[in-house]
Amino acid sequence: MAPRWPQCPRCPQESISDFYWYYSGKDVIDEQGKRNFSKAMAVAKQVFNSLTEYIQGPCTGNQQSLAHSRLWDAVVGFLHVFAHMMKKLAQDSSQLGLLKELLDLQKDMVVMLLSLLEGNVVNGTIARQMVDMLVESSSNVTMILKFFDMFLKLRDIVSSDAFRHFVTDPRGLISKKDFQKAMDSQKQYEPDEIQFLLSCSEADENEMIDVESFAQRFQEPARDIGFNVAVLLTNLSEHVPHDQRLKTFLEQAESILDYFRPFLGRIEIMGAARRIERIYFEISGANKAQWEMPQVKESKRQFIFDVVNEGGEAEKMELFVNFCEDTIFEMQIASRISEEEAPRDEEEDEDEDREEEEPASVEAPAPALPGLGLPLPHPLGSFLCIIGYNCLKIPLVIFKREKEVARRLEFSGLYITEQPPDDDVKGQWDRLVLNAQSFPSNYWDKFIKRKVLEKYGDIYGRERIAELLGMDLASVEIGAQGERRTPPDSSLLTCCAQLVMTVGLLAVVVYLYTVVAFNFFRKFYNKSEDEDEPDMKCDDMMTCYLFHMYVGVRAGGGIGDEIEDPAGDDYELYRVVFDITFFFFVIVILLAIIQGGHPCQWARGAVGGPPCPDPPPQFLLQESYVWKMYQERCWDFFPAGDCFRKQYEDQLG
Repeated sequence: MAPRWPQCPRCPQESISDFYWYYSGKDVIDEQGKRNFSKAMAVAKQVFNSLTEYIQGPCTGNQQSLAHSRLWDAVVGFLHVFAHMMKKLAQDSSQLGLLKELLDLQKDMVVMLLSLLEGNVVNGTIARQMVDMLVESSSNVTMILKFFDMFLKLRDIVSSDAFRHFVTDPRGLISKKDFQKAMDSQKQYEPDEIQFLLSCSEADENEMIDVESFAQRFQEPARDIGFNVAVLLTNLSEHVPHDQRLKTFLEQAESILDYFRPFLGRIEIMGAARRIERIYFEISGANKAQWEMPQVKESKRQFIFDVVNEGGEAEKMELFVNFCEDTIFEMQIASRISEEEAPRDEEEDEDEDREEEEPASVEAPAPALPGLGLPLPHPLGSFLCIIGYNCLKIPLVIFKREKEVARRLEFSGLYITEQPPDDDVKGQWDRLVLNAQSFPSNYWDKFIKRKVLEKYGDIYGRERIAELLGMDLASVEIGAQGERRTPPDSSLLTCCAQLVMTVGLLAVVVYLYTVVAFNFFRKFYNKSEDEDEPDMKCDDMMTCYLFHMYVGVRAGGGIGDEIEDPAGDDYELYRVVFDITFFFFVIVILLAIIQGGHPCQWARGAVGGPPCPDPPPQFLLQESYVWKMYQERCWDFFPAGDCFRKQYEDQLG
């Protein structure tokens, strides 16, 4: 039986709601309120991040457990707080720090919702539940979308010529009256939206607004979260395609979706469950610019010309991956060159400015030779083009060659199981290069030598392989000892031992909280409804511990739901911290127990979901799966001859 998920009103969402309702009628949140609000948001942020870690992958068992909890009620509450607090805090410059914390928390919640949709199927249960939640919070979702839409387009509007016509101050300042006129002329905002923007602006002592600073202040947070909101809505629209309620939200978010559409990328992979999955990611402006560079376009044309009619599917796949690797390297080199040119251009501009400021010389310039001025620019330009080509193409040639040698070394055992002929000059030269300490210089896999040593060393001798590769075997062994890790546990005994240790940790955590409750909060543990006959559940340590272990853990960590409300008590703040942290630790441990239980069931041959392996820390599970296949040069994650729409054509229509 799955552990019960939190059913408590004292979870982070409720605690933050308490702060919101208390301060909603006040003009400004005081310093004590800011500190308390920040603490509550920090705890909620930890909860969202922990839940994201346990459900991403996708880890289907944890996703379903969370989706069948009171999660949706909590998200509805958070959306209400976000919608109204964003509006309130944005209108006071002294509250901007708190607004950024709130927006950061909102971003973490959206990321958690996106993690719930990983591995999503068309018309899946979780996606439909998420649409239900959005419908329930429709008014708040509308407010949030409107908030982001206003600030996302503000920067482009204030930079337009039509708006700048109203900015007469050389410092870029504009009066509130002219700001309203300029915004009215744009026909992009409703009157109430213009008034809201005016209330969010910060004017100086002369009632003048720095529009660039104002637009910049909200642009980055709105863009950061707005992108994740766009991904969420796009994901839902492609997985719940015929829900008319969702289309209403898509229409409201049309401006936001249009804003992010050029930067929203999708790829389709054949997942470990042998089902085609869509993965969404952000395309940076810099990468888009590099992809459109002339030399990269030429590489794309050349690849299509060379490959389209050559070889079978497997060969084409290998060639395609090679092309992607080469193009990524080429884009990186091009970006590096353009970054180096930018400071150089700035220095040249500064030199020109200094020359213009210097007094003119009294000497007359020497007369130019007839006809010399015209021919010079052409050879000079050609010479610069040759330099640029060499700076770009020579590193690419080296990269390709190092990659070829490294791959043949790792997968074919070149120079280990076979030797090139004596008359193979290129092969003999590559053998010398392998021995150099600098190899590989351009190829990205800097651990290729160590991987080759580990793969072939036991069979052909580690000393021989190390000598071939120019490696110091003693240093390698010392490094390996430092990096040695415990091999992954696969036995039933070890798996269940970990589960027992997790349950033991739960018992210790509950005991520590029992000690705190027994010493400071005993008066809140009266469960009697009769004032004359109190039923105290924390009068002695044993009763108090059993109450926390049975009632608190069974409520999913929601101890605050089972004892008296601290509102108005001197210990209120401490109780809030006590309730939230108890909820946080218990929920994390329960998730660990759920996750740890799957391998044990699998090892016993019981019915249940497959184990969810832990991904490397820098990757999600989907990325780890693709990375592992890629390193093995296995292209099974490519859905060759199939696609997401074909897989669900009966449901997508």
